[in-house]
Amino acid sequence: MDNRLRYQFGKKIRLERNRRNLTQSALAEKADIGEKVVGEIERFEVSTTIDTIEKLAKAFNLQPKDLFDFSDIL
Repeated sequence: MDNRLRYQFGKKIRLERNRRNLTQSALAEKADIGEKVVGEIERFEVSTTIDTIEKLAKAFNLQPKDLFDFSDIL
């Protein structure tokens, strides 16, 4: 199984979180998701749901599609 998308998505979430100087805990609270979930996404351990993607996008004040723009990820 190719985990490239999971890897890129996790990197994007970490990048956006760090751009906003948020801790995993602060992001979790802002997105109304578990702190453990944020860590698992950032460590590429889980595939996430559409609901979680929407919550993360809202917490970042982005559109969900923006979380799949990996052009700023090395």
